Amino acid sequence: MNRDKSVVQVRVLLIMSFSHASDAFTAISPPPGLHRLKHYLQKNGFHCDVLDLDFEGHKLDDYLKRTLEGYYQVIGVNVTHFNMVETLNTTWQFHDAANQSGSPVTFIGGGQEATMNYQQVLKAGGLDLILSGFCEERLLQLCKRIAELFGKGAAVEGRFPIEELTQDMTGVAFFDQDGKDFNIPAPPLTNDEFRKLSYTGILDLDLPYFDYWEMTRKNTVEDMTFNRNVFIVETSRLYTTSHCPRHCGFCSSQTFLPASQDSNSSIIMLSAEEVHDLIVLDVKKYGAKHFIIGDDDFPVGNKAGLDRLSKLCDLIMESRRKGVLPSSLTFYMQARIADFLVRKDKRRVVNMDLLLKLKEAGFYTYGLGVETFADRLLKSPSVNKLGVDAQDCENVLDAMLDIGMNPLINIILCVPESTVEEMVHTIRVATRFIMKDCQANVTPIMSCYPGAPMLNRPEYKYNTMSWTIPKTGETIKIMKYFTPWDPQIAMIYDNLRDETAKTRKEIVKKTAVNFDTLPKPISALTIFITVARLLKDKALEEELDLAMMDMIERNHMQLVESEC
Repeated sequence: MNRDKSVVQVRVLLIMSFSHASDAFTAISPPPGLHRLKHYLQKNGFHCDVLDLDFEGHKLDDYLKRTLEGYYQVIGVNVTHFNMVETLNTTWQFHDAANQSGSPVTFIGGGQEATMNYQQVLKAGGLDLILSGFCEERLLQLCKRIAELFGKGAAVEGRFPIEELTQDMTGVAFFDQDGKDFNIPAPPLTNDEFRKLSYTGILDLDLPYFDYWEMTRKNTVEDMTFNRNVFIVETSRLYTTSHCPRHCGFCSSQTFLPASQDSNSSIIMLSAEEVHDLIVLDVKKYGAKHFIIGDDDFPVGNKAGLDRLSKLCDLIMESRRKGVLPSSLTFYMQARIADFLVRKDKRRVVNMDLLLKLKEAGFYTYGLGVETFADRLLKSPSVNKLGVDAQDCENVLDAMLDIGMNPLINIILCVPESTVEEMVHTIRVATRFIMKDCQANVTPIMSCYPGAPMLNRPEYKYNTMSWTIPKTGETIKIMKYFTPWDPQIAMIYDNLRDETAKTRKEIVKKTAVNFDTLPKPISALTIFITVARLLKDKALEEELDLAMMDMIERNHMQLVESEC
């Protein structure tokens, strides 16, 4: 904490863009990555603010005013591909304020998009540099460097020379004065470094959960229970692994850490004891009643990961018996179907011992990347779900439902290689599970993310959108989604958004529920019905309409009597 008092104070603003998490069955949560960076800087004597536009979007003008007054010397943006345009527009608002301030401001980027799409993000955002991967130490080093440069009066036209900013730094990307791009990888993340960031660094971190929970209470409907889903406001989030171990063709999470380093690194995990410590901490400190474990695949899928999961269950159950943790505490994890399978007599069967142990420990809800119920598509390069078939998916889901768990299946409707028949098959199987009280999250199209393995395969074409850089007037192309190969499916997607909105209005009118945001199962069925209409498949439409009406009635979303 001790710093030379003669060194110019450097204040940092870290911005989390809008996610538009407006689903009434979703609670917004403090962005742990940015708060972790803030905590690390403050422990080392630097001031840092976090502006989460989901939470404090109404205060955007206040932060722009501070920038106009020269309050901040570093402004960092967490660039997300999903909301890239909005993030860039916000960034340029801060550029305008910084330019008018007359004070040097260094603009930086970070996160998955910035790491794996650094050239476009640097150019489009007018950023000085990108800090890739886990960047706590690099951000601290940058702040110290800026403080020194301020003391030297080294700014030129409101910016510090990039060569001096980045001297001897690794894990950074930037354009030099001649426009040449540099991407200098960091050394591989070590076990000790990961634990310092994700465990010991978290133990004294203060997250504004109470403020977020209060906003969630104000913005949600009265009764959040639907099917087996039980909505709990007092939810805490944990991240316990370095990166995703899976190799789904459409996903970039697996490449985030390797893209920032000069060599690959194995998955690094917190131990069961460390995860348990963080759970106890959040229960005692904040009164958390539910935990979302946000790792892409918490069980990891190997022996070490599954052993960790089993040991964590033992620790949770022991703490419950001792009264350290409440018996009502519940958990959500993201996982893969393969995590819950074992081989027996040369066959893959559901690991019931593991499921029953998880249930006893309070692991109630599971986000499962099923994506499709078509065997051919599961093995396709775009999905690439190795080691499972559609029957495995159904077996695991049935086993979870049979013992009272609450699985949430993620479905990608317009998989690029899909035929109409395969899409309809997935709709029918997914509907069957929805009617068994399964949750469902349906993504209409396969989005295109920088770093996804599919981008290395020329047979997969993708659509783009145009956006013009305010400063230069140059138009860039931003990747949006992979183009379906089947012309009929491409037509369906082209019309799906507008037609689903119409179907959605019809569904809302048929209920006594006075809100536009629908529970995930109803939202999924709404998309499915719209697809049936676009296909002009009357039989499928009637089948899905019946399922919808059954779902509405069983959840007491009372039908409104017709005015006719």
